[in-house]
Amino acid sequence: MNDASTEVAAHVATQLIKDTLAAAYAPISGYLSVKQGQFIEKFSSYCGLVHNRSSLVRTLYSKNKAVPLEEVYVKTRFLQGPREFSDNDIINRFASGRRIIIKGNGGSGKTVFLKYLWISRFLNIDGKIPILIELRRLNDLQSIDLISFCRNELQSDMSFGKGVFEKLCEAGRFEFIFDGFDEVNKSSRKAIERQIILISEKYRDCCILVSG
Repeated sequence: MNDASTEVAAHVATQLIKDTLAAAYAPISGYLSVKQGQFIEKFSSYCGLVHNRSSLVRTLYSKNKAVPLEEVYVKTRFLQGPREFSDNDIINRFASGRRIIIKGNGGSGKTVFLKYLWISRFLNIDGKIPILIELRRLNDLQSIDLISFCRNELQSDMSFGKGVFEKLCEAGRFEFIFDGFDEVNKSSRKAIERQIILISEKYRDCCILVSG
């Protein structure tokens, strides 16, 4: 991707962030003390960071340099018993509110697909904010609180005050994409599994996908 393409992509991403977050703000504006412009500005930094990170991947042939996802992504097929689904089938099911688990061996492309999923949902402006969480990062924590970890990723309490993240969850404004359950320390898996289930039960209007 050349410099001109990068600049155009960055401009498009910025506009998409604004459109997406404007739609996310509307149904919860009564709960928030911040104005729409401030809301968009604060969340834009997170969305821009993840967009840049998800747009680039490292492969076996480019270990030392990340390459644009669009150049290496191969359409993926998923099996559930005798049934077969395309990657777009999975994305559409996820967007419709289905709770999905993606299983596959290490190196089978789960993380690459989840990045593709995040970008696909980001490009589909419908007022929800996709959150891509790398579960392996929980291994560095002394005490594991998944919902606090998600909130800290967005820095929502720092930006808006306590309770904003929960209001967004209650309004179904998030799509949780949890990557790499198999990379979590075995001693912590049961606790994280319970917390993912709790999130799914407490915030039923939020979409949830887990890979492992």
